Amino acid sequence: MTIPRKENEQAGPVTESTPQPSQPVKTEASDPKGLGHLDLKPAETEAETKPDTAKASEPEKITAVFVYGTLQLPEVLAWVSTGSYLNHPDFKDRYTKATLTGYKRVSVEGADYPACIVGEPTDKIDGHVIYPKYSSEWKKLDLFEGKLYKRIEVEVEIDEGGAKKMIKAFVYLWDQDMDMLEMDQEWSLEDFRENKLADWKALFWGKKLGY
Repeated sequence: MTIPRKENEQAGPVTESTPQPSQPVKTEASDPKGLGHLDLKPAETEAETKPDTAKASEPEKITAVFVYGTLQLPEVLAWVSTGSYLNHPDFKDRYTKATLTGYKRVSVEGADYPACIVGEPTDKIDGHVIYPKYSSEWKKLDLFEGKLYKRIEVEVEIDEGGAKKMIKAFVYLWDQDMDMLEMDQEWSLEDFRENKLADWKALFWGKKLGY
């Protein structure tokens, strides 16, 4: 759309600029919980919201990560990886359904995210695997999980269009005091999406993980 010139204005058309996304509004829910370990820095430029395209240089041959909590949402994964959850459309196709057997997902007391712990042989966690593309994405996943978790090697069953197979993957296992966990409280992704995601987006607006 071209805006007509007013009298005495210089010649030449003036075009409307693209509307910029507004800062998300917090809901009436409480502030995000359990994120004090994150080193948040201002994301000042557009370049800082784009991934570092250096190819992943992990020494391990394992290229998959099993995610079972907030990282199952493209908005969260996009923010961790690029510094902006507005890039979430680029991450929607990164997920493959997967199941981890022998481990249990429980809630963390006073936090919005869950923990993965060793369980009984019959315990199962339904989640997804993702495949970080760049070395910066591996670094940021480690930063996001922080000292609360340790990255270990597991085997998961993935579902690719109805065909199931076992693959090796990393998972972030809880590495703190078990007294911090609510063992009988199952964590719900849908509950987080409906009641907490908006508050996380408000907290992360204009910020990125520092490293």
